[in-house]
Amino acid sequence: MPTMKRRLEGQTNGKTEAWHILWAAPGATCLAGVKPGVSREKLRAALLAEEYDSVMCRKPVKAGDTFYIPGGMLHSFGPDTLIYEIEQTSNIQQHAMPWRMEDGSRLSRQQQEKNIDALLEELRPELTTEPQPGLMLEETPESTCIVCCAGPYFAQERWRFSASYPYAFDSARIISNLGVPLEIDAAGERWPLGRAETLLLPAALGHVTFHGPGELLVGYVPDLPRDILAPLRARGYDEPTLARLGDIHDRRR
Repeated sequence: MPTMKRRLEGQTNGKTEAWHILWAAPGATCLAGVKPGVSREKLRAALLAEEYDSVMCRKPVKAGDTFYIPGGMLHSFGPDTLIYEIEQTSNIQQHAMPWRMEDGSRLSRQQQEKNIDALLEELRPELTTEPQPGLMLEETPESTCIVCCAGPYFAQERWRFSASYPYAFDSARIISNLGVPLEIDAAGERWPLGRAETLLLPAALGHVTFHGPGELLVGYVPDLPRDILAPLRARGYDEPTLARLGDIHDRRR
């Protein structure tokens, strides 16, 4: 049986994503998921009326938390938040907003209804999410590594280190600098990485050294049993706790 994304969009990928909260004002919230028991008809009417809180779940947001958002979950973040988003490779986009995302111009009622009907075809109303602070993977006097989220399409870690930090890897890594400028030794050369800058480390490099102190977000496509489950189980985390990271058992759609 073809998956929903292939049947409706003609694409092989869905659009699972995650939000790591870098900053949030006091009292900030987001909308994620549909309230239990909401019928399709009630949901459609509420979205057309822009009465989102009547049918969607509002969640508290604070810096350091991560939300794992599976493909098919109705969601919206902000205002008063700064997030780092990582997502599955996809151009799929359905939305209920009454304006065009590209330029903010108002949609006609007919186009808004068309967009919402397309959204409802791909919606998975049973999906839920909760903010979670991540799980400690490594902790020494010189460094920490927290797994923020994990699933079959991506994992994200947040690192802090006080001095030089050697790192070996066997698949591509996306590195984003959250802290002060630092330098990276790679293949016999040294490169600067400024605050809020991002770079891609090709798998062929295999090894780099970060010269800190530093604070980084690291994204990659994980081998879930090897990279996530085995080391976190070894630290004593149980299955319900691991499951809060995301879709850790690779139930792809």
